[in-house]
Amino acid sequence: MLFSILVIGGVTLAVVGFVMDRAKIAKRIWIMLFAGCFAALVASSILGHPSYHRAIQKNGSLTAYVSAAFNIGIYFSIVLAFAGKGIGRVIRRGRSPVAGESAVDRDVVNGLKEVRKGKFASESILDVLGEG
Repeated sequence: MLFSILVIGGVTLAVVGFVMDRAKIAKRIWIMLFAGCFAALVASSILGHPSYHRAIQKNGSLTAYVSAAFNIGIYFSIVLAFAGKGIGRVIRRGRSPVAGESAVDRDVVNGLKEVRKGKFASESILDVLGEG
């Protein structure tokens, strides 16, 4: 029974690790996330009791808290790593073009805005648009 649980968990985490590698999530960032999640979970689970001795009386040993924090910390750190990667992509991408709008259209609109602000008062509109 224990062997089958270990094999299933190992295969599952191997697949998740492969997906994280393909998504180019930095190992250093994931390790920092895992360490933070692990420490926060151990601390919060033990500090949720009036004293350390009461926490040990309730769940048996420190190993119970450490193993639970280890398992849950893995999942939290994976979710946070993927969320951070997604947020990073959105921020780097900036404003996505509206349907039918190209980068050239945005440049023309931005050039017209600069002319309206008077930044190119000495230049003609054709010079600003690159047609002059």
